[in-house]
Amino acid sequence: MLDGLGRLFALLAGSPWEVTDPDRQIVLDSVEHAYAPLVHDGLVMDCVNGRAISRGHLKGDDQHVLRSDHYHGQQLIAAMAVLAGGASAAERDRWHARIKGWIERAAGAQVPPVLTAPQFGVADLARLHAVAAAPVEAAPEPVGHRLFPAMDRAVHRRPGFTAALAMASDRIAHYECGNGENPRGWHTGAGMLAWWPAGPSDQYTDWYWPTVDWYRLPGTTVSTKRLPDRAGGEWGAPKPAVRWIGGTTDGEFAAVGQHLEGLGSTLRARKSWFFLADAVVCLGAGITCADGVPVETVVDNRNLGRAAPTPSPAAPAGRTSTATAAGSSSTAACAPCARTAPAPGPTSTPPAPPNAAPAAGRPSGSTTAPTRWTPATPTSCCPAPTAGPSPATPPATTGCGSSPTTPGGRPSTSPPSG
Repeated sequence: MLDGLGRLFALLAGSPWEVTDPDRQIVLDSVEHAYAPLVHDGLVMDCVNGRAISRGHLKGDDQHVLRSDHYHGQQLIAAMAVLAGGASAAERDRWHARIKGWIERAAGAQVPPVLTAPQFGVADLARLHAVAAAPVEAAPEPVGHRLFPAMDRAVHRRPGFTAALAMASDRIAHYECGNGENPRGWHTGAGMLAWWPAGPSDQYTDWYWPTVDWYRLPGTTVSTKRLPDRAGGEWGAPKPAVRWIGGTTDGEFAAVGQHLEGLGSTLRARKSWFFLADAVVCLGAGITCADGVPVETVVDNRNLGRAAPTPSPAAPAGRTSTATAAGSSSTAACAPCARTAPAPGPTSTPPAPPNAAPAAGRPSGSTTAPTRWTPATPTSCCPAPTAGPSPATPPATTGCGSSPTTPGGRPSTSPPSG
């Protein structure tokens, strides 16, 4: 949309048909209020990429361009550069500063640099090179919190990390699928918490989505009940019948809550996130489920990269440590408790997931048998995990939840919805 409107504004500028409607400012304002907050170091966060997370390489693409978060970011950067031609001088300078910063920081990622990206034609590349050479100073990523209550998303930026939260409600579907795309994105709206450390990161770019365990997405609380492809329907159909999703922010920190209703499941829970200066505190309460299968809260699920993971001691009691296909690592806790992610456990080799398409040179299909912990008494809670190595130092993430039948757990005080 930004690209099309930008070209239209530029084409008609100075002509009798120039767009002078005052409402054109809504489009210009959206760059800094709606689009830029969802860009991190040149990539568009996958929590707003919908079914596009499943695309990878397109069969008809002779250039073989990977449709990743960086690809979508590069498309948006080019659209902003076009639209800047129809913006005010002050807006143009601010946008150019942002674009210049994204171009510089994205250069460290393992993707084609913005200034040589193969999807761009000569005109787009010339425009982007002009922005990169502009006298404005490259802008860093801003520190602060942006809450998007109308679309159940939140973005938290700190000097050491950036985090993005995806939820679902009667306004926003659990996930988007359609046209044969993203048939297993079931839990991407179940409190999925993605995060990037400071510096270049290909965490969700490097074949994360074709190889991840879709029942163990980072930050989610889910029933392990098996679901069919396209569960709940397509094109925004699978919406939970809940409205208590939202939060409050002062622009720097935030408290966010979600009334969680599982997709195709009897799972119900209240989840809260407190976005602080150096941590994201994750809490759960009222976790109930009658599916007859375990309920898991997944602290994180990291892409371990191209090198095979080194086996480490078994996961602490009460947790499931898994190295899934293509070298990603997840850590799940049986409800109702989750604190921090331990190191991956010993590995074995079961069959790869049916939708896995590992990239060359990366480990695939490794996992551990689940280690489950049952409280000795209804008032006990999971023990603290043993510290272990991790591919990147995450923001401190803690959490513990209790169900109504566990009075001695740690119930959370969830924030009001916004």
